[in-house]
Amino acid sequence: MRKVLNGIDLTLEVNEDCEQMARSVMNGALNFNKSGTKATFVEAAPRRAHTRNTKVWDGELLSMILKPNGAYQVHTKNVNPLAVDNFEMRMYNEACALVLLIRDAKIASRN
Repeated sequence: MRKVLNGIDLTLEVNEDCEQMARSVMNGALNFNKSGTKATFVEAAPRRAHTRNTKVWDGELLSMILKPNGAYQVHTKNVNPLAVDNFEMRMYNEACALVLLIRDAKIASRN
C-alpha cells in the first residue's frame, strides 16, 4: 500500500552507528502528532546478525557443528557408500578423529 501525504513536516532521526550509504531500507517507527501535521521517523537500533550453528569439522563423509548451547552435533553427508572405496573404515576413521577433536576441545576449555 502506498499513500502520499502532502503538507507534513517530517523529521528523520537515524542511528549514527549504521553506514548510511550501504542501506536501502531503514527499520523504525513513524509517529504523528495529534493534528497530523508533523511526523517523526525514528530508526530502530541496529540488530546483531543472527549466527547459525558454527561448522567445526567438514570432512569427506562427516561434518560437525557446534550448537549455541555448547553441544556438538555430527551429520553424515549424502554419499553413496557403494561409490566410496573402503567406506566402513573411512567412516570409522573420521568418527574417531571427531571424538579426538571433541575431547581436545573439552580439555582446552578447562584450562
